[in-house]
Amino acid sequence: MIKQTSLTTLINSYQKTDHVLWQVLTAIANSNTEIITSFNQLRDAFNWHMRLEIVTPSVATNVLTSAHRVYLPRDSKNLLIYTKVKPQFVGVTAKGKPSGADFIGDIRFSRDAGVTTNSLFKTTTTLVLPDGARFIKYGEFAVDTWLDGDLISVNVSQTGSATGIEIFIIGAMS
Repeated sequence: MIKQTSLTTLINSYQKTDHVLWQVLTAIANSNTEIITSFNQLRDAFNWHMRLEIVTPSVATNVLTSAHRVYLPRDSKNLLIYTKVKPQFVGVTAKGKPSGADFIGDIRFSRDAGVTTNSLFKTTTTLVLPDGARFIKYGEFAVDTWLDGDLISVNVSQTGSATGIEIFIIGAMS
């Protein structure tokens, strides 16, 4: 077990460089729960991610270069360890920011091999990277969970001359 003085020294080293992390670690250290258990809960809160890259965006349905599938971890007997993932955060970046118009797209998912698709987002104008912006983030979604095997696609309705679009999705498995 880590000694309290060593832990305090370690935690305080983050006070100037990453204040939010310092606050979280301080709160955990001051709680009545065991440190290791709390750390594991914090780590497991966001334990799944997917990265989608659109090198040269064009107005099209499913602009990804290959099919993307939601994969959840399996044990040595090929049984699912987790059964679903809850999307928590989507970040969109552009190497070349949109110019003259917004980049507009949509992240879609399918549970029936692509026969029908649904939007990840609640809004009618789904994924919008404004003219001149390089980054946008989202945290509110129309779907509560993705399942192992769900297909993921990206539709683009307007490019805004953006290049090098990268979409990063973070979620929590359960």
